[in-house]
Amino acid sequence: MLSAWKDILKNQNISKDSNFFEVGGHSLLAMDLVHYFKKHYQNLLTVKLVMMNPTPEKLCQAIGPIEKKGNELQEAKILKSEFDLNLAQKQAWYLQEINPDSPMFNLPSAIRVPVELDIEKLKSAYFKILKFHPQLRTKIIKGPKQAIESIDKVFEGLDFDVYECDLETAVHHMEQLAEKPISI
Repeated sequence: MLSAWKDILKNQNISKDSNFFEVGGHSLLAMDLVHYFKKHYQNLLTVKLVMMNPTPEKLCQAIGPIEKKGNELQEAKILKSEFDLNLAQKQAWYLQEINPDSPMFNLPSAIRVPVELDIEKLKSAYFKILKFHPQLRTKIIKGPKQAIESIDKVFEGLDFDVYECDLETAVHHMEQLAEKPISI
């Protein structure tokens, strides 16, 4: 962590207690630090984490152990099992609590692909995105809190359908999906 800060800030006088913003850091350099970690390490770092944990020691505590990145993509490590909801998630949770059978959260869509499509490659890419971005696997639980579903549980319940049909049939199918209630 210290060597990354020294490289980004061009300052060799960085200690575990140095405040990022007091030793020459600013939001653009925080973005450089995030990019550095994305390129060299498995841990995911965000500008928000840098701003909320402005010393190397606090930042290390916030993101957990740091491991060198290999050639393979690594599944994101989850340090907590439950998280507080943000304001938009609280609103969605409340709306579903008062109207549980509503399809208001369904957003079916279709994409017209004018070329030959390799379905297995598309499915593989989709699953990789879900595996490496845990925020896409969040589920609102009672509390209200949010939890990140295990990748196996997500894959087990995932319906990945690709249809080859005319426009009228696609519209009809999307209308049916839009009417089906889902649990957030």
